[in-house]
Amino acid sequence: MTISPDLQLARINLLPALEKLQVNELWPRLQRMIVTNETESVGNLLLKFGKNEISATPVCHGQVIVGLVNLHDILSMGHKQHLFTDANPAFFEMPVKKFLDSHGKTAVVNYFVQLDRLVPVECETRIISQLDLVRFLYDSYQSKTVLDQKFVKFMFETMDLPQVTRLSSGATSRVIAVDEDDTFERCFDVMFQNGIRAIPVIDSENRLLSAVTENDLCRLNAASLDLLKEQVGRKHATTVPFNAHLGDCCQKMVDERAHYCFLVDEQKHLEGVVTPSDILSLFLSEDQ
Repeated sequence: MTISPDLQLARINLLPALEKLQVNELWPRLQRMIVTNETESVGNLLLKFGKNEISATPVCHGQVIVGLVNLHDILSMGHKQHLFTDANPAFFEMPVKKFLDSHGKTAVVNYFVQLDRLVPVECETRIISQLDLVRFLYDSYQSKTVLDQKFVKFMFETMDLPQVTRLSSGATSRVIAVDEDDTFERCFDVMFQNGIRAIPVIDSENRLLSAVTENDLCRLNAASLDLLKEQVGRKHATTVPFNAHLGDCCQKMVDERAHYCFLVDEQKHLEGVVTPSDILSLFLSEDQ
């Protein structure tokens, strides 16, 4: 889709400043990663993910970090084992080491292993998510620092969300959703097939009821499937009016630490969705 001259001008002026930023300027804003011992169970690791609202953890052997496990890989394995239709205690009792040994080639981000030197456990590690980058951009707009305010103001105060979803390469005319009576297996089938981390739950009239995210599944264990369904049914979903501006959406995502924001009309009908990836793509040129 052809972008407007105003957006082109904003990109031209903001990109050089963004390219000069260094990771250490983000460092104080980033969440410190919590290290997991390879002897811990997958069930305890999922609880750790859910309690601390994290999506990845370094794994240690003794005093050395030997790998990195992320939430998506564990849930993907659970999904393949039909965990959401028949909870399997053996899956939750599995040591993290066994998970690494069995699925390391596809499940582990081998960053730490590829380093020329061993990384000790006491080495402080942090992870940058797309939401962290959105938070940085929004904080720069709020504090009127770092970036050219004329063009940042255009981005956050002038661009409305229908423009954002149209410009996003992943935007579709119909938001992917599940019905309130769908099973968790159906829900995660849809999430994994479409590569999304959160999915809206709607009623028969397309009204948004709640949302299911990967982190919701961290609370799943061999005895809690029914309870989880009840909790998700009452869960608040991050929303803004469908005709709101980008700044309103970013503020909601940052305040609620949400990796999505659903767009709804006055009757709560689902009209669209915006993700951190959609927002970040606005600041990049076409070839990036």
